[in-house]
Amino acid sequence: MAVNGVRIVATALERRPVVLSEKEEQLHRIAFISIEKKEFLKLVNLARWVDYSPGDVILEKGQPISDVIVLISGEIEAVLTSETRMAFRPGQLIGDVSVYSGLASPVDVVARGYGTVVKWDWRQLVEFTGSRPELRAKLLTLVSADLAAKLREITLAVSGLVAEQSGAR
Repeated sequence: MAVNGVRIVATALERRPVVLSEKEEQLHRIAFISIEKKEFLKLVNLARWVDYSPGDVILEKGQPISDVIVLISGEIEAVLTSETRMAFRPGQLIGDVSVYSGLASPVDVVARGYGTVVKWDWRQLVEFTGSRPELRAKLLTLVSADLAAKLREITLAVSGLVAEQSGAR
């Protein structure tokens, strides 16, 4: 009877609905909607929530990236040159490919207003997903989709510049 009682309690706990805080719900909605809330809750428990102010440097050019970063709110931009900048939107990954490849940040990533990012230590995340192949696959799918969206934005921006320059001649 004791064993059955423990199993009943364990089953009841597993089936109870997942309740996320307001900021966790926002993060799930804008970046991790494809991940079940129970898995997401385990994932978000590893995260650090960081508020930033205008001018704060989130990533410094030439420095190794050790965190997976997701913009939650506010304005952040990658500064490629003094005239070339790329804005990030909430839900986008910051420094995603560089952290996977072990490369240093190719750009400065700077806050242009107040906001919040969520950070995961890369090594801790790899260890956490090591025994969760489904979650790892979903995260890699999210990274791929994010990268594809950024490439599409860059392609559109470049084609717009080319068209402008062609029309100015």
